[in-house]
Amino acid sequence: MPNDYSLKLRNQIGEIKQLGEKLDAFGKQHGLSKSLIYGANLALEELFVNIIAHAYEDEREHTIGIGFVLLDRKLTITVEDDGKEFNPTAIPYRPTAKISLDDIEDIELGLRLVRMLVDAISYERRDGKNLLTLVIEDLPNKKTITSVMREDRVFLPPETFREKARLKSLDEYKAIYQQSIDDPEAFWAQKADELDWFRKWDKVLVEDFSEGIHEWFVGGKLNLTVNCLDRHLLTWRKNKAALIWEGDNPGEDKILTYQQLHRQVCRFANVLKKHGVQKDDRVSIYLPMVMELPIAMLACARIGAIHSVVFGGFSAESLKDRILDCDSRLLICANGYTRGGKVVKSKEQADRALQSCPNITDGIVVRRRAWNRP
Repeated sequence: MPNDYSLKLRNQIGEIKQLGEKLDAFGKQHGLSKSLIYGANLALEELFVNIIAHAYEDEREHTIGIGFVLLDRKLTITVEDDGKEFNPTAIPYRPTAKISLDDIEDIELGLRLVRMLVDAISYERRDGKNLLTLVIEDLPNKKTITSVMREDRVFLPPETFREKARLKSLDEYKAIYQQSIDDPEAFWAQKADELDWFRKWDKVLVEDFSEGIHEWFVGGKLNLTVNCLDRHLLTWRKNKAALIWEGDNPGEDKILTYQQLHRQVCRFANVLKKHGVQKDDRVSIYLPMVMELPIAMLACARIGAIHSVVFGGFSAESLKDRILDCDSRLLICANGYTRGGKVVKSKEQADRALQSCPNITDGIVVRRRAWNRP
């Protein structure tokens, strides 16, 4: 390939594969480093997806032009599209004071990543087209998002720490691993014996690769929450910290012992049953990182309900899709929370999502903040 190369792609997600292949071939042809090729691919993929999502609204097929120019180990990438005005450089370096979950999920985080990957980025609107230019320098020993994630040093643990560890050496770990390979049924039967069972299994493993059948501990019956909580209540561990929570604000923290956590889980399990949740029902959990999140998960497991955890930063549309996918009948959400010192009114996202989720018959709201409205 020459030192400059261009291609035209359709405004469809499937074109990303071709874009990656062309950039990879261009980089190898000119001896560019793997870290540069990787970073350029990541930046272009993020931009390409956002252009398709935000620059076009007519659902017609358009062409996006991509160009590569290499000069003195400096790769310049140009992106040209005829969509509506879309300026990736207008995204602030820091999140805005008021967070829109739609924007932060779909635009801001991804475009900040692009800035981390490139050395320079510029934008202009000319003749009804968006013109974007990225510059990445291929320098030896350059600190990049990929290089800073690599660590070749080995840090040996202190002797006092090693003596208290369950596995005291790499050789001991390798021996246990080999046992799991040589006789997996005996190995996992031994590990399963460490759990509390209501009924012991009849057979460790039933498998048929040709039919895709893999059933473990056939005939056995247990409840995972009993093993997480109840088994510790008759031991000294009942007063040991089970959950240690640090909140978003300094000084906001909480500790629950196994006994306290058990009480909270049982109480909320009864709340779920009072709301009609039964075994095999699906419950969607749309919460920030708060104590109520693991409590709700354990409560669902205790009564045999299936929980679906949805990331608390997702938009109303993303929440709606996940509720519909698993056919939930109940949603657990918060009325709001703070993240990085900024207020997020997630209840508004939940309300919007539920407008398209007719099978949600009930909802439970964790009151994290005081609002003028619930």
